[in-house]
Amino acid sequence: FFIAVLFIFAFSGISFSDDYFTDIAMVEWQGAWYFAWILENAGDSIYVHYPFYESSLDEWVTPDRVQWLVNIGMAEWAGGWYFAGVIEQGNGSYFIRYNEYDSSWDEYVDSSRFIEICGFGYAEWQGEWFPAGVIDIDDEWLLVRYDTYSDSWDEWIPPERFAEE
Repeated sequence: FFIAVLFIFAFSGISFSDDYFTDIAMVEWQGAWYFAWILENAGDSIYVHYPFYESSLDEWVTPDRVQWLVNIGMAEWAGGWYFAGVIEQGNGSYFIRYNEYDSSWDEYVDSSRFIEICGFGYAEWQGEWFPAGVIDIDDEWLLVRYDTYSDSWDEWIPPERFAEE
């Protein structure tokens, strides 16, 4: 419990610089965009880890492959909710980029189709682990939304059923 909650609080307290997240961004790889943890900044390049992928794919990237984000969350499309990075936001509107999709999918969505998340990782359901975002925390429970599933699958889970990424 302590580790999962520590992660969630640490994640929601990500440091900011010039209104952008400084610990996570999106990085272009072979035409698609992926969430990336910023592990090291050398000025002319940054060393990144791609959540949900093994560390052997960690790499140095140049700024032309990086999209800085003002927020992260999940966006609804065709009944499912997908991880997305927010490039711009204002007046209840979000310009988003979907994780693991190319930029032709970028779009403006309103607050009815976007929810901020305070962490992401894997949630266990019936013995299997699925990518999920944490959308709320209440005492010792986490409300998770599963990536690509409708919100009818949202559920409150104990922290031992969540593994941070």
